[in-house]
Amino acid sequence: TPTYVASPGVSQQFAFSLDGTNFTLIGSPVITIGANQTANFGLSSVSALQNVSGSTTVTLRYYASGQTTTGGYGFFSNAPGNYGLAVNGTVEAVPEPSVYMLLGVGLLFCGQRFLRRRRA
Repeated sequence: TPTYVASPGVSQQFAFSLDGTNFTLIGSPVITIGANQTANFGLSSVSALQNVSGSTTVTLRYYASGQTTTGGYGFFSNAPGNYGLAVNGTVEAVPEPSVYMLLGVGLLFCGQRFLRRRRA
């Protein structure tokens, strides 16, 4: 779950792209008014990102707009090692159909050898 901090009075939203050109917004915009705040968003509810092939590059984009009389917007880091934008998560590999085919052929071969030994 990525975490970010933005200055007051800013509308912000993330988007994703599977081709690097066409972006789809994730969820609803978050409007921050007041002191620096932290917000999170998750990708597990985005169905288009659940079964992406290993050769596909997923691009994330951050959109922000707005400004108040006290300042603009940006990422905030209050100490070394504290990042204004952090992307965390896990990627789970899904076996390709060819892996299942190779496994099936290997099991058939082992079964055939086992039956030959029993008959001998």
